[in-house]
Formats: sequence, structure tokens, C-alpha cells
Amino acid sequence: MTNMDGNIDELLFRILDGEASCEDIYVFKEWITTEQNQLYFQKLKRIWQATTECPLSESEQAEALDRYRNYLNRNNPKYSRMKRIIGYAALVFFSMVGGYWLAAKDQTPAVVVTQAQPAYGKTPSLVRADGSVVNLITTDTTLCEPDGTLLYRFGSRDLEYKAQASASEAEIYNTLHVPRGERFNLTLSDGTRVWLNSETTLRFPVNFVGTERKVFLTGQAFFEVTSDTLHPFLVQNRQLQTRVLGTSFDMSVYSKQAQASVTLVEGQVEALLSSGEKQLLSPDQQLRFDTLSGALSVVSVNAREWIQWKNGILRIDNETFPDMLDKLSRWYGVTFVNKANITVADRFNGKFHREDIEAAMHTIALSADVGFTCEGEIITIYDR
Repeated sequence: MTNMDGNIDELLFRILDGEASCEDIYVFKEWITTEQNQLYFQKLKRIWQATTECPLSESEQAEALDRYRNYLNRNNPKYSRMKRIIGYAALVFFSMVGGYWLAAKDQTPAVVVTQAQPAYGKTPSLVRADGSVVNLITTDTTLCEPDGTLLYRFGSRDLEYKAQASASEAEIYNTLHVPRGERFNLTLSDGTRVWLNSETTLRFPVNFVGTERKVFLTGQAFFEVTSDTLHPFLVQNRQLQTRVLGTSFDMSVYSKQAQASVTLVEGQVEALLSSGEKQLLSPDQQLRFDTLSGALSVVSVNAREWIQWKNGILRIDNETFPDMLDKLSRWYGVTFVNKANITVADRFNGKFHREDIEAAMHTIALSADVGFTCEGEIITIYDR
């Protein structure tokens, strides 16, 4: 590089942010002429694109950057120039709380496998009332249920049910399965919209009959419930049930996770636990229920940030390293083999775009001072 090395990083960020001056552009044109600088810029551009697709708030950016600067001052790591740049961008994209793995690494770590095992294949599928299975990625057609309800698949990840005037009074159920690494959207016959996250199953009637509108959920889904004061909408799970009339809320009830949650965006939700205890939620409140201990709490949250997953952004909030890997495994549909010796005291915060596993892994590797290898859908993480 040139004698601009000390300031070229800032110049490149101005170029990428569209804030470059005429002088900046002139310097950039001269600098980019070498092959080495072209490769350097392309690597930086990929990281910059990953971070700007799912930006953190200003306070989160400032906090992450301060932590990174403190880490550099405390540890004086001998990173290459490219690693320093990726580190700046990555920590805006992914911030860590509670230390930078300063614990000794003289023990042989256990190998922990976080595995992606879709129960119904690798694509979203629909099990109809007659037992037939519809691949929702390859099937693009209109189907008719026995009661006359029409089923439309449109777009790449959308399914819609429309009840007909001639629909029978029989309640017929379909079951939608969304495997790891996938998301899917559903519009029920009453107009209620549902976003289903990875590794989620929803059982629902093709046409609501009776005084209640009830569906059964395992996994995570966001509901925009069509208002109907005469027919309350219920989401049922083995541990938790919600009851609403018309509202927007998120419900997370994964069978392999100890904590279940309900997060309210708009309206009002009544949560009913298996013990019979009831809890009424207001907007920006989240009910957290420990299915092992039975502990219940209600906390204030920014609900719209909590539901960013439905827009393609996975938010990590104060997670341990194994818990974070479990979420990433589900999100990207990959299997992690964790050979790194990382203390459970560390906690992580961050945001990951659903399409960019490579940028996510580079971010984790630099932030956590670990290495990784990828072989197909298996990612092995190890100490440097």
C-alpha cells in the first residue's frame, strides 16, 4: 500500500458509505490500481455489506466499538491489517459481553456437537388431512381441502387458505413443518397472518369452526391475529397457551429449550400456564417461563427488535456460547462441532443476517479468538 496506510481504512469506509469527497475518490482511484489493494477492498466490502444489512443501534455500535478498543489495549493482539478492519466491522455486527476468553486454555476441551436434524426433510412441508405430504418449495398450485377450503401457494415462502361459502362444519387439520435453516409464512382462513421460524411445527384447522380459533405450536412463530371479539384466538402448547382477540405477538416454545416466551407487540395477550396460572401482557412486555423450574417472570423489552427474525435478522441476546451455537445451527441449518475451550461465563449479543453464514463465522472467529473449518454443512470450531 501507499503512505496513506494510516488513513486508508477510514477512506474506504467513506467510499462504501457514499460519503467520499472528490479528493477521496481521486486517492481511491490511484490506490485501487494494484491487485493487492483490489483484493483487500473486496474482502472489506463483503464484511461491510454483512454489517449494513442488519445494523445495530447507535448505542450498540458505540458499546461494541468501546469493548473492542479496550480489548486491543488490554491484550495487544498482533492482528494483520485485514483482521483489524474485519474486527471493527464485525464487532459493530456482533458484540460480546463479559470478557474475551481470557481463561487459560491448558485443558483438552470436550467436543460438543450442535446438530441440524430436520425431521421432515430440508424443505418446508405440509401434511394434509388425508396424510399426503406437500413439498412447499416445489409445489406451485391450488389445492382444495375436503371441506371446500382452497389452499394457494404463492411466492417462494407463502401459503394462504381461503374458506368458501360452501365449506362444511367439519374441522379439518393440516400441519406445517419448517425445518432448520428455513422460514415460512402462512395466512389462515380467518385472515390471521403467521410467520414461522426455523424448526417449527404448526397444526391448524383449514377452516375455523366453533366458538374458538385454536392452533397448536412447537417452535417459534409471530402472529398478526385478525380481530374477532366473538371468536378468541388461542395458541396451544404443552406448557403454555395464549388467548387473544386481535393482536400481534411472538411465541417461542421450542421443545429442546428450557425457556418459553411470549412477546407482545400490539394489543393484549392472556398467557395461561399448564399450572393454571394466568398472566396478562401489555405491549413491549415479555413473559418468560422456565419449563424445568416453573419460574415465571415478566420483563420489559423492545418487542419490535425481538421479532426481527421474521425480517431475516437473528438477534442474539445475552447468550452463552453453546446456546448461541444452538440458535445459529437452527437459523442456518448447519451442524457445529465445538472443540473450543470457552468459559461459560461469557455472554454474547449480536445480529446475524440469515443468508450470510460465512460472514457470521468470520465475525465469531475474530471476536472469540477461535478458528473454524467448513466441510459441507458441518462447521468445526477450535482454539487458535
